[in-house]
Amino acid sequence: GKDIIKKCANVPLAIRVIGGLLYRQDISKWREVQKFEFANLSEGENGIIPILKLSYHNLELPLKSCFSYCSLFPKDFKIYKKELIRLWIAQGYVVSRGNGQSVEDAGEEYFLVLLQRGFFQDVKKYESGEIESFKLHDLMHDVALGVSNKEICPTISFTRDMDKVVRHVSLTSEQYANFNLNNAHVRTILRIGSLKSAFDYTVPPFLEKCR
Repeated sequence: GKDIIKKCANVPLAIRVIGGLLYRQDISKWREVQKFEFANLSEGENGIIPILKLSYHNLELPLKSCFSYCSLFPKDFKIYKKELIRLWIAQGYVVSRGNGQSVEDAGEEYFLVLLQRGFFQDVKKYESGEIESFKLHDLMHDVALGVSNKEICPTISFTRDMDKVVRHVSLTSEQYANFNLNNAHVRTILRIGSLKSAFDYTVPPFLEKCR
């Protein structure tokens, strides 16, 4: 453990993510991470990305989809937990384990796993203690967008046809009015009125027409 911490070069994000990865893991996982060739974190942001990707690749497939979907929101965006879970469920990413577990409860479980793994930060809570909202670190956003295989497009130029691999699009209010509804491969369209909060994002009623 001390050897792994040294490799993280006292970078808080790297330590938090590695800690989340190793939480409750057996000694074999710790040794696997110990042998991992960490980049030179003194090089700055580029050195941290491999560590973040290591944690991502250790997620189960449904959690990978849920995490990459978060890149649909702009950087430094305040994402509301309940709204995000509803979107995950609508995309079919959340699978109940059965035994009476609802998909909503499964979605909460997914969220808590990603939070514990260090993928989310800046958590805000209601007075009751329930989580209200969170943000992605800018580097986490870069990783999420990078692993989405171009299926997610948080910004887009409408002067050209949209790439056929795009499945999820987020638009500012100004862009929204000019969006071409003939892109049948698009599954999600989010209108985002503010780049700093989630108060004004909506899923348009014509979503079914875009499937």
